Amino acid sequence: MTTGGQGVDTIADDATRLGQSFDQYADGLYTAQAGMQRARDIAVQGGLQVTDTEILDPGPEQQDYQRKIIAFNQAKEEADRAKGILLHKSILKKESARLLDEAKVAESRYLSSPGGG
Repeated sequence: MTTGGQGVDTIADDATRLGQSFDQYADGLYTAQAGMQRARDIAVQGGLQVTDTEILDPGPEQQDYQRKIIAFNQAKEEADRAKGILLHKSILKKESARLLDEAKVAESRYLSSPGGG
């Protein structure tokens, strides 16, 4: 195979890996968002107050306090799981950026090779 042909194959492989990485990142982001919504639903069903960005703790002991504590703990567990997914996906996002840089280098090599431009 010619150098130019190998360059094209390298670019194609890099593009494929990059696309797969972005797909995995998108899937993880969707899963994390669904987890955060489940956490909000658990909290609301348990009688807790929620804002756009947080689930408020049950506050001082009152009627249905135990139910609220259970809901708060379940919602926190679900939110922590979703945050873990996001943390893992941020690592994949960095990998995607690295692959994109690699693809640019491969493209540059191909374009500067004999018959590549």
